[in-house]
Amino acid sequence: CIRDRPLLLSPYSARVRLFSIQTVHVTIDALDNSTENGWRKRILDFYGTIGPACGQLETLQRMVEAGMTGIRMNLSHGPLTAHADWLAMIRAAGIRQLLIDLQGPELRIGTLAEPVTLVEGSSIRLGADGIPCPAALVQAAAPGQQLLLDDGKLLVQVTQTLPGALLCTVVRGGTLQSRKSIAAPGLAVHSPALTEEDLQNLKIAKQC
Repeated sequence: CIRDRPLLLSPYSARVRLFSIQTVHVTIDALDNSTENGWRKRILDFYGTIGPACGQLETLQRMVEAGMTGIRMNLSHGPLTAHADWLAMIRAAGIRQLLIDLQGPELRIGTLAEPVTLVEGSSIRLGADGIPCPAALVQAAAPGQQLLLDDGKLLVQVTQTLPGALLCTVVRGGTLQSRKSIAAPGLAVHSPALTEEDLQNLKIAKQC
């Protein structure tokens, strides 16, 4: 999971190794007045994004040895409470800087006990006592509204609205997994800038 290709941060004489993870973030913390070979040196922080490709202690330690000073976690696919193992590995690797990307009001399926198979022509229930989804979507949708799931791989159409839930017919079936995206073409869904899950993640992050 490591590419041994150096990246020159011109015009400064700094080199880092790139890892096959989502992103490498560079932030300038301070400016050193000293020079080396005629170049002014900068003190940099290098952030990698933790994921399945590098979610092992040995790999994280190698990344730190290569110059990574902080780690980023994308919470669009699960809250901090679901990644206690990654947090423990981050601490064990000696990484002291944690950058989190909050999910925000993005529409997503909630956490499922197991993947759900949606069969074309069948009915499903979104919301209370069914497949978990944002309450704001349930409140805004009306019969006839189409909902694209998992980046459009699956398609359902609302047939009936109930208190806290939507009854839908599956138009394009497939397997639905936890935390997959929901798109509601033409529908305005009003959500707060910070969701309850975001606020909970911030409380946990403060303790990390």
